[in-house]
Amino acid sequence: MICQYAIQHNPAMPAPVPRIVLNAAAADGLAAIIDNLPRVNADEQPRCPGESARYAQLIRFGYAAKTIESAWITYCLAQVIAAGRKLVPDLPLVDALNSYAAGVEGNTGPRVPDLLGLSLASAEAAAKRHGLAVRLTGTTTDAGVPFGTVIFQALVPGARSRLHNGPVVSVVVATRPAPACTAAQLALTYRGVIATRGSDYGAIAIRDVGRAPCELKGVIRITGIDRQDHAVTLAARSLPGSVTLSPNAFPVPEVVPNARIIPPPPADLDGAIWLSASYGGAPCRPNWMAPAAWQVILPGGLTFTVANADAVGAVQLVPSGGFVTCASPLVDASFLYFGQPLH
Repeated sequence: MICQYAIQHNPAMPAPVPRIVLNAAAADGLAAIIDNLPRVNADEQPRCPGESARYAQLIRFGYAAKTIESAWITYCLAQVIAAGRKLVPDLPLVDALNSYAAGVEGNTGPRVPDLLGLSLASAEAAAKRHGLAVRLTGTTTDAGVPFGTVIFQALVPGARSRLHNGPVVSVVVATRPAPACTAAQLALTYRGVIATRGSDYGAIAIRDVGRAPCELKGVIRITGIDRQDHAVTLAARSLPGSVTLSPNAFPVPEVVPNARIIPPPPADLDGAIWLSASYGGAPCRPNWMAPAAWQVILPGGLTFTVANADAVGAVQLVPSGGFVTCASPLVDASFLYFGQPLH
């Protein structure tokens, strides 16, 4: 059960908002997420500068032995207090619980189906039948369920969804500890995403074509190069990231542009290097630059050359369908799952 408290100001005091009751499967998934949170570093307290607390949540887990465990979550200062430990709430947890904190009253979108226990592909199919899209919030380690299984969703089954930017249901998917990826088991492909309001968005999909899951953890470096392998952009470096990839992954489908910009996740857990830059629209067209390829250095020093081309994709600013900038040597790059929202 999740009891929620909105922080009212003048005077500041907690005010209860509707509580959320989870079934056993959803509670197990939420417990797995909390169990995997890192401890707060005493020297680096997570904070939101200039922003006061807006709400808090008390999560109570009841068990057959009639024991009760609790976790208290506050935001800005952002931390979880569980079993006497102070933990840092990661982005998947914050994203999911933010949906609960916002409440469901007044929502007029389609009712959310029960996706718990489904594979990512099956969850997307079930959501689509109800008029919703799936958003991959993130993953967490859970050895109690099959790899790639949905273990947590927001909103709860039966709740009405929101219509803002299209109705969606956010999911967290289970992974297992996995060895580091090798070059032989990876395949990288560029996918155009959308060109809108003078900005181009694309992604380099990273999939595991091997027989077992593998992990990429660290930073990536990416540089645009010409046909003679000379750099035509400065090297971009991502923030540290971590993805655990599904084995025997199929090619990532072509992206259909949508209002949320971020494409839906593919059937497998694939990694992505998200690219964004300004191409400036028609006034800058004489100065457009589209690298012939990307030199990508993944964690562990794994190096690939990826063609900057998506000839049958929806974004065709240039004949190759590749990524375009406006005379800019810089590319913003983020490392995360394909279909996972940027944070």
